[in-house]
Amino acid sequence: MFVQNRFHIVDKRTGEVLKTKYYSETPFFFFHLVNSYEESEHIVIDVDAYPSHEVMDKMSITRLRAGDLDQKDPSRIQRFVLPIIKNVKVWFKHSHWIG
Repeated sequence: MFVQNRFHIVDKRTGEVLKTKYYSETPFFFFHLVNSYEESEHIVIDVDAYPSHEVMDKMSITRLRAGDLDQKDPSRIQRFVLPIIKNVKVWFKHSHWIG
């Protein structure tokens, strides 16, 4: 079962972890963040997102060496814009794809 992703925000000045709980509405799998920055009291996060964790099997070294490249369900850059607020549970129903 695949559940929503949770974002943890840490104040880089104090090291304090914000108690606000940020969740994605739609679950995704990722290896890397593309970019993240703070702007106008928001954290903007760009994620190279896959629709499921099945990419782990598709990218096994055995399959890659055999040339078995599955192009179905490629990654897409997904942007999340998280308001910087404290002590609230927030569900992000809307993020958007970039590119």
